[in-house]
Amino acid sequence: AMLDRLLHHAHIAQISGQSYRLKDKLKSGQIQKKTKATTFE
Repeated sequence: AMLDRLLHHAHIAQISGQSYRLKDKLKSGQIQKKTKATTFE
């Protein structure tokens, strides 16, 4: 009930794009960038 009262008048902001944490991990090589699979017909 407490969250309902706090969030009742809240505005939702949808953010798209990569986060700074993800960009830093990609730069440092900790994770690999996902690539799209190529299909052959």
